[in-house]
Amino acid sequence: MRLQVVVASLCAPVLVAMMTGCGAGISQAPTQPPAVPPKLQFAYVANQYSDDISAFSLDAATGKLTPVPGSPFRANSGNNFGIATDPKGKFLFVADNVIQAIEVYSINSSSGALTPVAGSPFAAGMEPESLAVTPAGNFLYATNFGSNNISEYSVDRSTGMLTQISGSPLAAGRLPSWISMHPSGKFAYVANDLDNSISVYGVDGTTGAMTQLGSPVAVARMPFFLVVHPSGKFLYVATAGIETISVFSIDPTSGWLTPGQVFPDTGEVAFSISFTPDGQYGYTANEGNSNIAGYGVDLNSGGLTQLVGSPIIGVTAPFTAVVDASGKYLYIVCPTKNQVLGYIIDAGTGALSPISGSPFAAGSQPNGMALANE
Repeated sequence: MRLQVVVASLCAPVLVAMMTGCGAGISQAPTQPPAVPPKLQFAYVANQYSDDISAFSLDAATGKLTPVPGSPFRANSGNNFGIATDPKGKFLFVADNVIQAIEVYSINSSSGALTPVAGSPFAAGMEPESLAVTPAGNFLYATNFGSNNISEYSVDRSTGMLTQISGSPLAAGRLPSWISMHPSGKFAYVANDLDNSISVYGVDGTTGAMTQLGSPVAVARMPFFLVVHPSGKFLYVATAGIETISVFSIDPTSGWLTPGQVFPDTGEVAFSISFTPDGQYGYTANEGNSNIAGYGVDLNSGGLTQLVGSPIIGVTAPFTAVVDASGKYLYIVCPTKNQVLGYIIDAGTGALSPISGSPFAAGSQPNGMALANE
């Protein structure tokens, strides 16, 4: 134990608080508080054909995924592309496009186990495809691919129950495939697959109601996936028609989009794009060409530069890419292999190397994946 030596003749008022009495030769240093353990992180994968959800604990030191007790957890049947957690890691939301509903589960903060909340599943439109949660976790949105609209819900922060917001569902473009929320919670962006456009919405922070801002913005043919950069400065749109990634600048006040560069995709289409939390690196899962591409991101322009060693080839039909909250690990869901691949992200170069124990077994035909932090 460290000791602090104090010379008696130097006693002064400033030392009184440190010592039981002036002239008491030595004073013991205050006890240091115990180290704060790392926050628990869990991973959830929705499996289409086995009608369940695989749940894993994520080792913060190694990135290894380990099934939690009770996994997999029974779920309704559906494609389950859309899967999301709330920012506090209390609830898991799953879009089910067979029963046309949103399933909600409470997450046990110690074990990661799932329990359906009261009232789940909650009605949605036809073929709910993707989900977005506001940064405060109080509102949830689902794009309904089959009914060309967006279901809007308030989320009870205690129970996880969903209540449709007045005016829901909100009309959207044709075949709204994906939705992404701005980090500020003030704006949302929706890809309209058949209209070749992006709709911009303002979000009322009090009611959660969305309002379309202006006319949809044109983009290359068949936009399937989009995501807002962690900085909130850029929007990235993956298009299936001509296999590109389009970059838009985002006005921080109005949320409006300004077209930027268009980059060729390394695969037939990027079904998913995920960025490290600092925004320096981005990764795409390219199902058609069976590869994973990594990019360095210009934080001023949003431009993409393919990383050395990219793409990683021979990855069978990768569908979903997810970077963890620490930015240290990348996970890739491979539906036809019934597994999740794990990679360590080099902080200096963005290069990928396999996590020990990867691949990790999932259920039958896994599609979507989401992470939850304690």
